[in-house]
Amino acid sequence: MRKIALVLTFAAAFFVVLGCGKKYTVLTDIPDAENMVFTPNGRLFVTGGKNVYEIKRRSDGGFYKVALYDGECNFCGIAQRGDYLYTVCTKTISLFIKRRYLLAARLTSSPRFQAIHTLSGMSVPNGIAFDSRGRLYINNTAVIGGKIVRITFSSPTQVAEQRTWRRWGVTSPNGMKIVGNTMYITDLGAVKRIAIRADGSAGPVSTIYSRFSVLDDLMLYNGDPVVADFVRGTVFYLNSNGNVELETAALTFTGPSSVVRGRGPLCSSGELMITEKGLLGNSSPALGNRLVRFVPGG
Repeated sequence: MRKIALVLTFAAAFFVVLGCGKKYTVLTDIPDAENMVFTPNGRLFVTGGKNVYEIKRRSDGGFYKVALYDGECNFCGIAQRGDYLYTVCTKTISLFIKRRYLLAARLTSSPRFQAIHTLSGMSVPNGIAFDSRGRLYINNTAVIGGKIVRITFSSPTQVAEQRTWRRWGVTSPNGMKIVGNTMYITDLGAVKRIAIRADGSAGPVSTIYSRFSVLDDLMLYNGDPVVADFVRGTVFYLNSNGNVELETAALTFTGPSSVVRGRGPLCSSGELMITEKGLLGNSSPALGNRLVRFVPGG
């Protein structure tokens, strides 16, 4: 109990040990719920297997979602840069034909996503993140051909170049976050770190943690990873030494995909928002396909 008290008092105050917290359902109708981003002013955007949504709160305190794309596409990573949101998706054209897109939406009161670039040489575009120079990196989560792609822009909605940035040292990269000149990714059961060199090239890949599981997306808290473990159904925090310092109880979540720290006015900064992709696809709302919030000690 002393360790729990310390956790709730200091830097990791929004985390708990052994699942000592309470999970609340926010929405139950986000098929294949995937990635999230909070804007600085507290707007929450979530991707899913059919669309990308903004999550809003009603006057009675309940939540609802607003679809931001005309049609259907299997959306994954999402990131913000200035006045624009960016996401990636895979669209099934026919039984044997799929196309992958990079999309953008201006952050107006009613944003709408439009495809701005057809991604080539990718099978499953997934986690995305911007570096400090405005270059966008995209993980290709593939069984064969996993890699990291870099996009440069000539304007917010015009792609100047797509190139493979890192192939060696990654297997099937999934989640991605960048802080300073350091990229963090999940790669099957590992959390890896890659330096972004001054000339823009990729530095060596180092594994800072691994376990026998499938790790999905991650966020950074004080520069250290907070990771969603899809198989074990947990969220855990890695300290600066690469050790698991805190973790929720096993199966607290059903196929957790991504985690972000709460932000007002939608929710408290002491909470976590977590997507549950689920384990049986979008045909079973009771086993995922939802957005939940986790309140430590609740």
